[in-house]
Amino acid sequence: MIEYLIKSTISCSILYLCYILIFSKSRNYHLNRIVLLFSVIFSLSIPLINISLNRLHNKEIAKNDYFTNAITGINAITGQAIEGSRDLYNYINISNLFILIYSIIAAFLLVRFCLNLYSLISQSFVSKRVLYQGKKITLLDKKVSPFSFFGTIYINENTFINGEMENDLILHETAHASQLHSIDILFLELIQIFYWFNPFVYLFKRLIKLNHEFLADEFVIKSGSDKIDYANKLINYTFRNKTLNLASGFDYSLIKNRLIMLSKYEQKRRITYQLALFVPIIAMLFVTTAFSSIKDANAGTKYSQKSGIFYADTLFWSSENHEIYLKGKVIVKHSENNFKGNGSFSFLGKVHLLIINDKPVSLNSSIVLSGIKCEVITLTKEEATKKYGSEGKLGAIEIKAIK
Repeated sequence: MIEYLIKSTISCSILYLCYILIFSKSRNYHLNRIVLLFSVIFSLSIPLINISLNRLHNKEIAKNDYFTNAITGINAITGQAIEGSRDLYNYINISNLFILIYSIIAAFLLVRFCLNLYSLISQSFVSKRVLYQGKKITLLDKKVSPFSFFGTIYINENTFINGEMENDLILHETAHASQLHSIDILFLELIQIFYWFNPFVYLFKRLIKLNHEFLADEFVIKSGSDKIDYANKLINYTFRNKTLNLASGFDYSLIKNRLIMLSKYEQKRRITYQLALFVPIIAMLFVTTAFSSIKDANAGTKYSQKSGIFYADTLFWSSENHEIYLKGKVIVKHSENNFKGNGSFSFLGKVHLLIINDKPVSLNSSIVLSGIKCEVITLTKEEATKKYGSEGKLGAIEIKAIK
């Protein structure tokens, strides 16, 4: 979980910086929309490939004959059971506290999202609705700037009836509705609920909403409106009351950037060089993130040096497949393997030499650990051969009790 959070945050930060440097000044707004949504989805999903490729096995050994013939104990480990159990208890308590805090905040955001969505939808049923130039308009009794949600435009009733609503602003909201910007906003709101701790989710959300405004402004200008006249109307309506977070509407915090982009409307667009810079970065992130945890199918032939810790009630080294099984209440923090559970777990692949507390252990050995904290170190072929001679020619696993 921790590795996923780190990788997703790093991916988000890199792609956010790429967008700022490559696309933020570009007028290729439709391309920018695709890039922004892709960046969010890519950053949050690509680290999951590491998890799916882990060679983590959850196997129950049905045959009890192993335990009958192979009960050995290592007193140096079992003598520290009380201290190790206390470490395990503290670890679980801290983990549960973080889960509780995360769940409370996520639940609060989910409830707020549902209430906002209900408020927005209910307004369309309790308010008067009209059809204006083929557009569905809901008239509100609140003094708000015009906004849209999916295919409906929301306007203050008095402003509309008195003919005070500028046609350019209706065109602006028509662009939001026809281009389905509400889908992007709802998607980002849902992502924000479950990734509230990731600051780049909020930054991407702001960029996406800003790009929506650029798209709507472009639509209005292409419809024949004067840029200067339209800019003045934007300033006037931006200072009205704020709309709901789920809706597309006028936002004062975005107005400066919108006016700047309006002034650059006639500038040429450069798509080729932007993609030429962006695609290699995506490829690099994909390779370094998705393939970092792919292991050789025969994990016993070559090891990469790694270390970690684990807690378990019992350890068993099987002669059937040369894998180590942790049994009982298990917690593992080793490389990309970060998990806990009850049962029988194997995560180290084939093991040809097992050293526990500086003593070699024979196959089919069952070691009673009683939940103590243990360190596990994976030695490469070269390191194991240098340390243990010919017995370590295929690599080795060292396990030590942590005092």
